[in-house]
Amino acid sequence: MIPLVKIEISDKLYKTFLKKAKESGFKTAEEYLEFILKELLVDEENISSEDEAQVKERLKDLGYL
Repeated sequence: MIPLVKIEISDKLYKTFLKKAKESGFKTAEEYLEFILKELLVDEENISSEDEAQVKERLKDLGYL
């Protein structure tokens, strides 16, 4: 199991974030946050084929591909 960490944000930002997560079709806030962070932080050269496939599938599900 991957170790988890906690991050604190304002209640107002969290509520907005949850709304966006639901609108985007994510099941949990954590799933949405991991998706966003991977998109922002992962260098294309270092992305695994598994992660790339997950991102493409998610974009397809959201209607972007």
